[in-house]
Amino acid sequence: MRKLMATVAFGGLAVIMASTAFAADSRFPTKARTYRTFFVRAFDQCTPAGLSVVSPGLGGAFGCFAATTTTDTPPPGDPLGASMSFSRILIKRYPAAGGQGRLSFFGKGFQAGQRVKVGLTLRTTRSGLSTKNPIGSNKTVTFADVSVTCGTPNSGCFVANSRGAIAGNQLLTACLTQNGQPTGLAAENVEILSASLINCDTNKTIAIPGILN
Repeated sequence: MRKLMATVAFGGLAVIMASTAFAADSRFPTKARTYRTFFVRAFDQCTPAGLSVVSPGLGGAFGCFAATTTTDTPPPGDPLGASMSFSRILIKRYPAAGGQGRLSFFGKGFQAGQRVKVGLTLRTTRSGLSTKNPIGSNKTVTFADVSVTCGTPNSGCFVANSRGAIAGNQLLTACLTQNGQPTGLAAENVEILSASLINCDTNKTIAIPGILN
């Protein structure tokens, strides 16, 4: 039985967090220590209805005028909406032996007192498990996808200071607990299927992973 590593892969692929109590499935990667992503502003999905663009490099492309109806509308369009100039998350193995995971959120350009939370969709696969229906031992099991939101335990949200900056942390196990999910879903091969930044006051998506290119 070898010592397992707790890791997180780039691109929303996998976080592996495990203890020495289990023998890792050979299909798991051996190294994926951190998941890190920047956020870009979220806009409503476009269903083209005839608008075409003739600007250089986009000639003939169909689109829609940018809208934020189902997504978060920044102020002054919506006084409760969130402004944002920069934000990112980092999820890493924690502690050194793994098993808990730690999410950190950093951002600036928010309104003072703005409340936001991080949404995650996770898919966990654990090894060395005992099962019933059918009965088995030392099995590798993939659990149903779970969607959770992470923020400080008291409010479930991270809050911008008077300068509009946010720097917050939460254990992944604590995030699972406050969403009614078992903490064991933070261990071993944890895929991060999606991530988003959500306005706690409107419950609309502010931003999703991407690049400003």
